[in-house]
Amino acid sequence: MNGNSLTCDDQLLLAMLREELPRDAGDDLLAHVETCTLCQQRLNDLVASGDEWKRAAAAISSGARLDKVPQ
Repeated sequence: MNGNSLTCDDQLLLAMLREELPRDAGDDLLAHVETCTLCQQRLNDLVASGDEWKRAAAAISSGARLDKVPQ
């Protein structure tokens, strides 16, 4: 948890991604995520799968559009 009062919680992370948190709660969660490697990894996992990140990397390096990269 890295020294602040929040715990690692996927539901809070999902609410943050959906922009469903009150501003003060969002600020507190963001401060937590900035120092919590577990939450950083969970956000990475919640946003996209490993294959989706690979497709995005391939698209970026080739200059292609994401919807045109083969799956």
